Amino acid sequence: MVRNQVERPYIRLQGEWLNEAGFGIGSLFVAEITDNQIILTRRDAE
Repeated sequence: MVRNQVERPYIRLQGEWLNEAGFGIGSLFVAEITDNQIILTRRDAE
């Protein structure tokens, strides 16, 4: 059976450092991933 469903990659991040960095529960962000870094940028709800 073939599904026409796209699987979205996800990263689950948790910890006090997220809150200290300004990312509260339910915060939206964009993650840019390179060879050695993950850069998180806050995104406003649309």
